[in-house]
Amino acid sequence: DRPTPKRLVLQHYCKTSHSEKGEVTSHDCHIALISMDYTGLAYIIPEVPELKKAEKAPCAGPYCGIPYIFPVLNLIRTIWNYPANELPALDSPGTMKLVSRETNGARIRLQLEITGPGHITMYISPKPHVYMVGWTFGEVPAPSAILNGRQHYFLIIGRGYIAPPSNMYLEFTTAMKNPGPLVDIGMSTHHHDDLGINTDDLVHLNNIMPEWVHMKQWSSNYNIWTY
Repeated sequence: DRPTPKRLVLQHYCKTSHSEKGEVTSHDCHIALISMDYTGLAYIIPEVPELKKAEKAPCAGPYCGIPYIFPVLNLIRTIWNYPANELPALDSPGTMKLVSRETNGARIRLQLEITGPGHITMYISPKPHVYMVGWTFGEVPAPSAILNGRQHYFLIIGRGYIAPPSNMYLEFTTAMKNPGPLVDIGMSTHHHDDLGINTDDLVHLNNIMPEWVHMKQWSSNYNIWTY
């Protein structure tokens, strides 16, 4: 067998969690190191000791709390978080707003307004004992994943590069009386322009990687809301 390039994805992201009232409860920034083969970082760390600062990312939050660009959780089990600085001011960093919450019999409908760039991914995780039974996009499919006893739905939204706000609804049912928050929603905006792929932290990692590492990189803003 002859040597082949090591394939590695570098994703510079900042994650912000919001309370039910919309207040920021946590904020942190990392570069996600995603190995595209089973060897992980085993052969890179001896060449780049600085990567010893990377830690395995915990699975916590909608779709494990990682801004995946595709639903590959069943294929990629380990991601390493390398500490990073704040992202630069990216175009269309992404927002979500609850427009209304309406109850119709056993169903509760949340009307949402979102903004962002041309590539957005959403991770929808109903609370325990809450079930998603309808949404803007037709019949609700089977969950993309079940993690820690909760259902997780993965949604990819493609828009024009400069697009107006989009409206969508999610509909839930629950046997609980007077239910409070129904769902945690993560939303990632993915930025593949020159600014998004050339942040200072990404450029630094590019410069210290061995020549046999082939990298794909971009930036993401990741927000989590509770409604």
